[in-house]
Amino acid sequence: MTDEIKVVSPIDGTVVARRTLAGAREIAAAVAAAKKAQRDWRAVPLAGRIDICRRFAAAMLARKQDIAVELTRQMGR
Repeated sequence: MTDEIKVVSPIDGTVVARRTLAGAREIAAAVAAAKKAQRDWRAVPLAGRIDICRRFAAAMLARKQDIAVELTRQMGR
């Protein structure tokens, strides 16, 4: 078993990303953090959630060219 995942571009076979696999401690910490984040998110009023989602969408749209290039490299199309 490998300790990392490689994203290989089908365009030219280059490795475009490497991610180290999480161990049991990292997974447990991530689950605990997710549970806390859910409790915190539940406390955010609907108007606040809408604002956060709109800001996220705006940030993604502001980087749409970069995101498109990255997805193209990873997917090969």
